[in-house]
Parts: sequence; structure tokens; C-alpha cells
Amino acid sequence: MSRTKRDISSNPLINKDGSISARPCSMNDFVTLYGVSSKTMRNWLIPFREELGERKTYVFTIKQVNIIFSKLGKPKFYDLHEMKMVA
Repeated sequence: MSRTKRDISSNPLINKDGSISARPCSMNDFVTLYGVSSKTMRNWLIPFREELGERKTYVFTIKQVNIIFSKLGKPKFYDLHEMKMVA
């Protein structure tokens, strides 16, 4: 059984106008947003493991999402036409 790749328009972090908002989301949503592999994303989050706390469900909480944005930087805008992050 294979998983289909999630469409960028269904990413809960990206609004319809391309702006970024903190909402509960999965690791795959961050992978799509930052344009890195899941292994890279996990490695980026290792230094903040204590601050993030344990993830008890499939999704990160809004508090955890805000911590990740503060540590890694929050993209200002996502260009939906070219499907890439814009600083």
C-alpha cells in the first residue's frame, strides 16, 4: 500500500493567499512547507526536542508549531503558482 503525496493546497499551514499561519499539522506538512526530506526535518528538530515536548498524537499542537517557527524561522509567504517558499 502506498501513500499518495499530499497536495500543497491542502496543507493546513498555508492559507489560500499563500500566507503562513500556525495551525495543528503533521510532520509531512512541515516537510512540504520547508521543502526538505522528512529525515532532514527530524534532524532539524532534534535540538529542540525538550522544548517541544513529546508528541502524543500524529499532529503537532499550535504551541509546538509556534516553537518550530520561532526556532527554524517562519516563511513569510508560499508562492502557490510556482509551489515554492518565498522569503
